[in-house]
Amino acid sequence: LGHVIDSQGIHVDPVKIESVKDWASPKSPTKIRQFLGKANVIADALSRKEREPPLRVRAL
Repeated sequence: LGHVIDSQGIHVDPVKIESVKDWASPKSPTKIRQFLGKANVIADALSRKEREPPLRVRAL
């Protein structure tokens, strides 16, 4: 989402938070299922990223 770094530390950019809050809520059962499916895909990808060690690139 983007972060702001200042004398008080690191925090999420308030403009980015507002843009996410302004997203339209899914209204139909189909839209709700689509949203939940996308959320699960993202959650699975993030959990795999935490488990897998980063690739190492050999310096030339």
